[in-house]
Amino acid sequence: MAATATIRLTATVTGLAAGELTVGPLEIQSTAAVGERRSPLDLSIGDNTIAVPAAATMALFIPPSANAQAITLKGVSGDTGVRLHKTKPSLLTMDAAANATLVLNAAGAVAGCELIFF
Repeated sequence: MAATATIRLTATVTGLAAGELTVGPLEIQSTAAVGERRSPLDLSIGDNTIAVPAAATMALFIPPSANAQAITLKGVSGDTGVRLHKTKPSLLTMDAAANATLVLNAAGAVAGCELIFF
């Protein structure tokens, strides 16, 4: 039997002039989950190319809570990319087998990150 994974998301914004905004619950599922944890994942300054497991459809990147370095997610090293939050987790969803690698560019060395593929 294949491993399965489910990520559940619910978001609520309170204190809005119009009241409250709630999104979810949303479920993101994989019926052929990878379940691969890379911890600790230490990033060197510059581009860090990371192999993505072939069947991965989700990835959760967790930087250290005290991180002060900018981290940018890129598809390839020449990309401008998307700046991730320095200390908050980032959830990625992707087509299985469409991404052989991803690049995390660090402005400085970052020790103790975690990357979990589902």
